[in-house]
Amino acid sequence: MKSYDLAIVGAGPGGYVAAIRAASLGLKTAIIERDKSPGGTCLNRGCIPTKVLCHISERYREAGEYKNIGIIADEIGLDIEAIQNRKNSVVSQLQKNLTQLISKKKIDLIQGEAEVLKDKSINVKGESTNLVTAKYILLATGSRSAVPASWEVDSELLMTSDEILNFKKIPKTLLIIGGGVIGMEFASIFSSLGSRVTVVEALPTILPIEDREISSGLKRVFTKRKIVFYTDTKVADIKKNRPSLQVYFTKPDGKSFEENFEAALISIGRTPVLDGIESLNLETIDNEPYIKVNEFYETSLPGFYAVGDLVGKTGLAHGASAEGIVFAEKIAGLNPKPLNYHHIPSCIYTDPEIARVGLTEEKAREIYGEEIETGTYPLRAIGKSLVANQIEGMVKIIVEKKYKEVLGISLMGAHVTEMIAGFTLGLNIESTLEDFSNTVFPHPSLSEMVMECAEKMAGKGIHS
Repeated sequence: MKSYDLAIVGAGPGGYVAAIRAASLGLKTAIIERDKSPGGTCLNRGCIPTKVLCHISERYREAGEYKNIGIIADEIGLDIEAIQNRKNSVVSQLQKNLTQLISKKKIDLIQGEAEVLKDKSINVKGESTNLVTAKYILLATGSRSAVPASWEVDSELLMTSDEILNFKKIPKTLLIIGGGVIGMEFASIFSSLGSRVTVVEALPTILPIEDREISSGLKRVFTKRKIVFYTDTKVADIKKNRPSLQVYFTKPDGKSFEENFEAALISIGRTPVLDGIESLNLETIDNEPYIKVNEFYETSLPGFYAVGDLVGKTGLAHGASAEGIVFAEKIAGLNPKPLNYHHIPSCIYTDPEIARVGLTEEKAREIYGEEIETGTYPLRAIGKSLVANQIEGMVKIIVEKKYKEVLGISLMGAHVTEMIAGFTLGLNIESTLEDFSNTVFPHPSLSEMVMECAEKMAGKGIHS
């Protein structure tokens, strides 16, 4: 039996970051992880491999437009094996780096399945059985793809994001079930690689948690690229008629239709992984599967904490990491500031990208009513967008009327996921519209659309 100050179940971005911060503050720390490599879904099956494919698909789509800017490049094609090798090599390198970092911080990384008990002991079943005890236990087991019980997932026809990452060919026709973040990223990837993509979404809009103008803007761009959208539509049934799928759709008015597809991706959300922690009987959020925690992530059972997808606050890797840091500093005796979840940026790596920090217009109106002002500015009006041939996009700024504090910024366009960090800092220090409009932005740059929007809203627009 090994005893620790802190034992963490799960080595994803919530777990390993919490472990490193705790170790740096002097806590004897262990991580139990059932995967052979640390990193969780983000590194192994999510953020990183997906973004490799996003990068490759964007370059391939751009290559098809080279002739428009004077570059002649003949015989551009795809090498699927090389794409997979590139994806796997990036993941492998980052796995190696993370393993070395954990070791350097003198954190014990224990591989195996964890069974967590109420007496703060953990049975770890791997090559050999270990018993771990700790003063504090952090649950960071993450999430898995949600799949209806009647749908049988495989590696070729009906897939989740786990299976489709390892594609061996580009399907001629691909149905994406769910118009959220994961669905839109894969729609972007496979449409750029040559698939005829259809997206079905049960709600009236895609990306329902984003600003309506932004999500509608992305839908327009994708529609121009021949992606088909069935919104306000549900999948009633799926039948595997190899080598294709027969899919039955229904509309709210009772109308139904069917189509055949070479493959389909299920992207209807993710559900918390509760394997090994069921016996704790932790309190959950009403009508939700997520574990209920306080502002420092302690659960209903004293000494047991949870972060990341288990608590369902962001669904973001960097959100889980931020939670892990706050937790670690709290149990180490520091006085960390609880997170302001409105100030955690969200990024969607479609082509064009979407990034947001703060409130959408819809959420701002729920909170502030009519005491808000909004402004927009198109990316195509910025000189750098024409230079770079990246004209699709816009910015939207939300401010409250009295003090003109910026409540939210939503961006769509090339490289906006890189821009959003600076605007996140702006919201963190409670910047006003005047602060933004008085800031000198570099020229020429895509970020100038934010300056132009702020100046226009402040009544001193130059180019608007």
